[in-house]
Amino acid sequence: LPLQPVLGCIGVAPPLKEAITSYTCGSFGGNMDYQGIVEGVIVHLPVFVKGALLFVGDGHACQSSGEVTGTGVETSFDLKMQISLNKNCSIQWPRVEDDQYIITLGNAQPLEKAIQAATSEMIRWLANDWNLDYLESSQLISQIVEYEPGNLVSREFTMACKIPKRYLPEVNLGRK
Repeated sequence: LPLQPVLGCIGVAPPLKEAITSYTCGSFGGNMDYQGIVEGVIVHLPVFVKGALLFVGDGHACQSSGEVTGTGVETSFDLKMQISLNKNCSIQWPRVEDDQYIITLGNAQPLEKAIQAATSEMIRWLANDWNLDYLESSQLISQIVEYEPGNLVSREFTMACKIPKRYLPEVNLGRK
């Protein structure tokens, strides 16, 4: 099998000071098992508690889309990460960027709620960083959005909502 390393878990402490297992995912990230969290991506996570309490783990040498059997080819990782805090940004769900896409991740049950969370977060991102109103965002999404499953076997499901960067306006208000 070809190696395609994926970081299965990345998240921060959940809101309301909940005590949860690392098997869980939600608005804080967590065990999302999304194939797009690979070397070189930027992951944006909302912060709910002081210090954020970032956690990472669940390295996969490769895995199927959706991790449909509950496991990939598990491995250890040596990670090098750069972490920064953007106090001027308020997000509700995890976001990922790579060279070609902006991606939002919804984690919920049933699967329809995960899709709704990812899509709603994408509309917020387009409004905040590209100044697209709801109608413009909805029209854009209805024409070019791509959905990919992440975690499909845990209590909550993960769905990625992807938009190719080539279709976004040149002006990005959220970037300096």
